[in-house]
Amino acid sequence: MRTVLKPSRRWTRLAWLAGGILVLGLALVLPLTLLVGPGPRSGTGRPRFHQPSVAPGTAAPGAAHPAARPAPRVWGTLDQWRLVYADDFTNLSGVHIDQSSPLANASLRSGDATNASLQLPSVSRDVRIVSDPQASDHRALEVLTTRGLYRSAGRTVPGWVNGRMQLSGYEAAPPLAISARLRFTPSVQTKGAVMWWPARKGWPWEVDLAETFGGGPGSPWANRRLITENWHHALHGSKGAVPFIRFEQRHLDAARYHVYTLYITAREMWETVDGTLVGVAGPPWLPSGRGYFGIGTALTGLRAGPHTRGAVLVDWVRIYRPRSGHLTLPPLRSPLWRGGPAYSAPALPKG
Repeated sequence: MRTVLKPSRRWTRLAWLAGGILVLGLALVLPLTLLVGPGPRSGTGRPRFHQPSVAPGTAAPGAAHPAARPAPRVWGTLDQWRLVYADDFTNLSGVHIDQSSPLANASLRSGDATNASLQLPSVSRDVRIVSDPQASDHRALEVLTTRGLYRSAGRTVPGWVNGRMQLSGYEAAPPLAISARLRFTPSVQTKGAVMWWPARKGWPWEVDLAETFGGGPGSPWANRRLITENWHHALHGSKGAVPFIRFEQRHLDAARYHVYTLYITAREMWETVDGTLVGVAGPPWLPSGRGYFGIGTALTGLRAGPHTRGAVLVDWVRIYRPRSGHLTLPPLRSPLWRGGPAYSAPALPKG
């Protein structure tokens, strides 16, 4: 026989009152729980609520702004630069042409093999404006090596002669950017150098934006399928052309027009070809002081050796300064090449 114990009337009222309080509490707490959620708990036993997620690079209202992520380096842009000089070479008004003296020419011999001697003689006729259908305005500056006449110790002598020029309209010290659209004609055992050259005192530095060297018939050098950028700095007061760092493009058709742009700042220097990075350097390779744009052609090998006509053709030159007086460049993430063996940059598109 099951016995059922009946509570007294007093305890029945208390039970109903407690149940009502419990129901009221659940009615208040349950909606808040569903709205907010319990959240994970930390070791202290207190709820740890997550901040609402925000878009990358922004901050929640009232919060400190997070540190901006470094922007990727864009090597081949002139967005932060303003144009200060331009020459489209419709005439020679902004060009200074170098010509070697008859006295210097008198020392030349058929067995000459040094770079200094093979740059001579230089004559004014080998720097000129020519018609060029490949140039943007169908006219270009031509600096060439060819056979001609030159003066030597009071007489006129036939032989190989070279061109050498500089822009007379603008000299500048860094920071600056120099951009030129140019091409080289195929040639056997001649060379051409497009340079940012130190004004007045010359060395101890020289930056070759683009340079070719002589080679035998059918070689990459002769066909202008090998181009280099050579950055010289004569350390310890030396006067030679070494040491230097070299960047090579082995798949670039330099016989066609390309845009070579050299950027120089207080802490680094880099160069692009058609916007593609080909070289980066830091101290001690950075130019100091004022410089100017120049081009020189020369023979290679022996003066008496086999040569064919060679030329550098320049469509235009542009020189830029920073727009705001300084550049806000991201941190340099590429290595600073400080010398050593030649560095071959990634292959550029053929064209």
